[in-house]
Amino acid sequence: MDAQGAVAEARRRWGERAVISNGRLDSRFCLVGVLTEQGSFDVHGSGPNWDAAFADADARSQGRSRAKRRTGRDLCVVTDPGEAKGRRPAA
Repeated sequence: MDAQGAVAEARRRWGERAVISNGRLDSRFCLVGVLTEQGSFDVHGSGPNWDAAFADADARSQGRSRAKRRTGRDLCVVTDPGEAKGRRPAA
């Protein structure tokens, strides 16, 4: 799955506030979740690629993931598949 497919899948699952991220700016980790009204990224799943991140989101929703749910304001999030490098959420 590419970034465009990941954005489409995230929006299908969680609506218009859904976002994807490559993690912190220096990371190569894929994160999927929702941008909260406070501007934090509520991570629903993570993994080494988009498919793994969505599989982790499924596992977390069923209480099967060992990963901790986290939020962060310093994550680089992508809300538009055309934004190859992402952007930081508004403060």
